[in-house]
Amino acid sequence: TLAASGMSARLLICLALLGAAVSAAASPASPDDAVAAALKLFTEYNKAIRPPPDSGFANTLNVFIYLNSIVKVDSANQEIKLKVWLHVHWTDSRLAWKGKFNSSLDNISAISLPASYLWQPDASFYDV
Repeated sequence: TLAASGMSARLLICLALLGAAVSAAASPASPDDAVAAALKLFTEYNKAIRPPPDSGFANTLNVFIYLNSIVKVDSANQEIKLKVWLHVHWTDSRLAWKGKFNSSLDNISAISLPASYLWQPDASFYDV
């Protein structure tokens, strides 16, 4: 009947849409997602644990301070207030992917992730 064929057509369309949604969810949407999935970043990476040492003894941090502006100079109290940009660079070998997985990820040179997902060193400056 016409009603039954219309209902089966709607059912097929719903199943096709559901299948497309499931396959879209199963395959990463971007290179960032592909690398994060391969590294198991959201399931096995523990940001609370320090990465393995670079040289066997400690992790090397490269710290760069860029002067943006001098905000205030108080010569009587020998104080200066600066506005700076702080850039800290380190290597976390747990996040390396080149040569680890299939070659399709080797052409990805960098990904963007929120810093809150990654281990970050405790670097502070006081009265410098």
